[in-house]
Amino acid sequence: MRAVNLIPADVAGGARATTGPLLLLGGLAALLAVVTLHVLTGNTIKDRRSELASVNTQLAAAQAQAEATKPYRDFATLARARVETVRQLGSARFDWHRAFADLATVIPDDVWLSSLTGTVTTGVNVSGSGAGAASSLRAAIPNPAITMSGCTVDHAGVVRLISHLRLMHGVQRVSLADSTKDGGGDCQHGHTNLPQFDLVVFFAPIPAVQAPASAQAGTAAPVAAASTGTTPPPTTTAPAPAGGAAPAQPQQGVGGG
Repeated sequence: MRAVNLIPADVAGGARATTGPLLLLGGLAALLAVVTLHVLTGNTIKDRRSELASVNTQLAAAQAQAEATKPYRDFATLARARVETVRQLGSARFDWHRAFADLATVIPDDVWLSSLTGTVTTGVNVSGSGAGAASSLRAAIPNPAITMSGCTVDHAGVVRLISHLRLMHGVQRVSLADSTKDGGGDCQHGHTNLPQFDLVVFFAPIPAVQAPASAQAGTAAPVAAASTGTTPPPTTTAPAPAGGAAPAQPQQGVGGG
């Protein structure tokens, strides 16, 4: 039996004719979208490039300004480093004036000294200091210290002297080397009933001087190097405090820093 197509010919051809324009319109729409996207992307790239060029211009101007002010900034950094070095040097100086002023204030009237030596650290030799038994005791702590020898009326006077010395500003320790009545010292003047003592007054350590951090290390470093040299502190001589039952003998030497 043969099949018969009952759809009219004009209707079947019309359906096929309608599909072609729709596909064409879809293609045109897709092409328009691609072109629009390309144009927008191109505009965005141009805007970003323009912004990049502006930023690069600003960066170049800022760098040029920074280069122009670099000498001033380096000088300011160096000036701050110098000021810090001077401040550290000032804080690292031991105040011998105050130490001896305190000593003259606290020493009892019944104590007279035959030797008084001040040094800022160990290993400093003062000619004719006459430190006696306290010399080895002085080497125990590398702090500023006063080594003294003298006499008093009795052993209780030695204890009283040690108590008074601890009242001095910055004293960290007072160490007694010996106290004897048969030492035959200069301050006894033949009186064997007068005890002779040797002691060391240790003060707090001096702050260390640090090399300043500077942009020009080669310029700032010599300042710190000069402050931490190996030259021993200068020594001076001064009379020992006197008082009590016997006259004070001339002091052998005082080292200062």
